[in-house]
Amino acid sequence: MSPAAGSSITISYEISNVGTGSAIDTTAGIYLSTDNIINTGDILLATNLSTTSNAAGSIDVENQTITLPSSLIPGTTYYIGVIADYDDQQTGELSESNNGSAAIAITIPSVPPPVLGPDLIASNLSLGSTSWDDGDMISVSWDIENIGGTSASASASSLYISTNTTISTGDVLLATDTSTGTMAPGFVNSEGPASGNFTFDIASLGLSPGAYYVGVLADVNNAIAEDDESNNVSNLVQVTVNSPPSPPPPQPPTIKKLSANDDKFVRDTSTKDFEVYGRAGNDFIKTGSGDDVLKGNSGKDRLVAGAGDDSLYGGSRADKLSGGADNDVLNGGKGKDKLVAGSGDDLLIGGGAADHFVFRPNFDSVTVADFSGNDVIDLRAMNFSSVNDALSAASMSGSDAVFDFGGGDVLVLQNVDFTTLSGSDFLI
Repeated sequence: MSPAAGSSITISYEISNVGTGSAIDTTAGIYLSTDNIINTGDILLATNLSTTSNAAGSIDVENQTITLPSSLIPGTTYYIGVIADYDDQQTGELSESNNGSAAIAITIPSVPPPVLGPDLIASNLSLGSTSWDDGDMISVSWDIENIGGTSASASASSLYISTNTTISTGDVLLATDTSTGTMAPGFVNSEGPASGNFTFDIASLGLSPGAYYVGVLADVNNAIAEDDESNNVSNLVQVTVNSPPSPPPPQPPTIKKLSANDDKFVRDTSTKDFEVYGRAGNDFIKTGSGDDVLKGNSGKDRLVAGAGDDSLYGGSRADKLSGGADNDVLNGGKGKDKLVAGSGDDLLIGGGAADHFVFRPNFDSVTVADFSGNDVIDLRAMNFSSVNDALSAASMSGSDAVFDFGGGDVLVLQNVDFTTLSGSDFLI
């Protein structure tokens, strides 16, 4: 017999008077036991008063419905038995030791396990290195397994780095794998970024040198309703983020002093920082990508800046200064100078004489510090149809005239009211 815990069953039993005299009406007790020895120390399930014939030799057949406790353990065997005159109301029995019946075994059936849904876990996280320098290419792999009872649809897993042992989506993301397809119960998929590695960029990740923990989150976007959402984190791997090497100390500029003749100094492919000093001759000086200082001094000089933040000083005569890439300062000096704006944020200072300021497309942002009525603004390369066309781009910002020519090209004339400008101030 295999009744369920908490169910009701009906049992049949006989009460027999095997003595030589009549018996009184007595009550039988029905018991449940964990062994086949029934006694009054077992669990009393029900009682039943017998009121039929009690004469010597009589047999009373009884049917009794009983309810089993709901706390019975599935898969366990119990025993049911009856004890006649369980409360000893009948006196003078020939024997008090034969009141218990034989025990009947019942087994409570095992409860079938519930059908589980999908449940993804991450494991076997492996890193090619645990000591990381900025720019390192780190190989990485991990496993995603469905330990649930039904298939899991496609999902993503991601690799994170954390300052503590609790990995979450609030930590810094290192890599993601979105290739996990449908996974049957028990299926294990080897995962990782498509290339099998990722580049560690300490600056873009916003990390400082020190000890960290790396771990993987399965189903990182919560795309799957899992039986257990608390077991998605893989094993953790501790890593060390190393301090970046110290930059080399800045090198002093290379100083070059030219002769009193007409000299030519060209280092346009050099990355060094130069300080070049011309003298009385008409000099041509051109440098490369360093942060350079070019001084023409007393000749009619041609100074050309390369990339880098350069400072050009013409001198006492009519010089031509050309800016390059990045942010330059062009100072013509005392002569009637031509200053050509480069790209970048440049500062142009004509000096004491009538100066010629030249602008070409994509000059970016240029400030002219000392424009006056003797100077001229050369916009011939900017393709304006007229002076008024150029002035239509002007507005005032405080005491400065600001020309916004579009495309990022902005010219500022300090301490100039653009409404006072006329055709003589421009070359169009």
